[in-house]
Amino acid sequence: MPIILPQELIEEILKHLCNDFETLEACSLVCRAWVSCSRAYLFQTFTLVPDNILRARDLLRSPNCTLIPHVHSINARRNYYHDRDELFDGIAADLRRLTAVRTLDLSLASWSLIAAHAVRANAFFRTGLIAAFPNVTRLVIACDFVNQQPVPLIDMLCLFPSLEEVYIRQMDGILSRHSRDSVPPRGLHRLELCKNSPGPILAWLSTFSHLPNVHSIVLPVLQSHDIQSVREALRQLGSNLLHLDITLPYFHPSHVVDFSLHSNLRSLTIRDSWVESDDFERYTIPLIKSLAAPMLEYLSLDLDLSEFRTFKWAALDAFLCSPRFPRLRVVSLNWTGSSRDWQFMREALPLLETSGILKMV
Repeated sequence: MPIILPQELIEEILKHLCNDFETLEACSLVCRAWVSCSRAYLFQTFTLVPDNILRARDLLRSPNCTLIPHVHSINARRNYYHDRDELFDGIAADLRRLTAVRTLDLSLASWSLIAAHAVRANAFFRTGLIAAFPNVTRLVIACDFVNQQPVPLIDMLCLFPSLEEVYIRQMDGILSRHSRDSVPPRGLHRLELCKNSPGPILAWLSTFSHLPNVHSIVLPVLQSHDIQSVREALRQLGSNLLHLDITLPYFHPSHVVDFSLHSNLRSLTIRDSWVESDDFERYTIPLIKSLAAPMLEYLSLDLDLSEFRTFKWAALDAFLCSPRFPRLRVVSLNWTGSSRDWQFMREALPLLETSGILKMV
């Protein structure tokens, strides 16, 4: 079949079809020129679950396997007590052939990991499947562990020397302390943390003087035992921090964060755990007004606006439109409310509205 369109245009068309697997399969049969790009989207994510683990092993061992160079992401779902779980480690040697993998998305579950299984638990997190991808730069992990020994997650992170980004989506368990030789990956610079993880993770990075290398962090509502570690970590991050997403705690937020320390912020997202405008005015607004970040481009406030009609918005409007933020391009209000709330906010923040900066999500 003669190709009339330039290859670059064909690749753009196939990119548009990246989530339409049936069409991509048809495209891969059209001609040789379409095969590689079609397979790149068809096979970019390799999913491993107990029900397909044997088929995955057989496919990777087949001499006719063509997907290996196209797999860039592994999505693995493991359950510690599933009768096929050990097969995940049994095919580790086969998985190491997927040398192009850069993203590892793990879901690890167990309901009753007890002390008697501590040795296997350590292997669960540090050998086999986990150790098969040394070139991973992006790790996404969810741990659903209850009534168990502490999870050796920090030691696990050290198995990825090229790691740059860590997204801990769920941590229903407790993290064990890091060992003395748990040196953080040199390129680690982005963290997205959830409940039970901020204190141990940030303390680990602080111990090895790695915090200055981190420039992007997402923090959940903090538990009381994490406050000291997080406060000290944010102080050490200082002007190196470029992107901060924080859910302010129920108590005085200035006990945790001081925005004036982060003079090079490019983006800031504030999720307020309060629903009362009095608390917002008393605590959050002074915190926002401590901002001294001339490079700030994006500010997001996540609020229930139906609770804020009595709040005096004029001061915040004038502050954000002042010359101290010459690069500010978006002030986003992520709101829960009606269209009347949207109209109210347009009138309450006239300077931001007129400038075209105000966005409602």
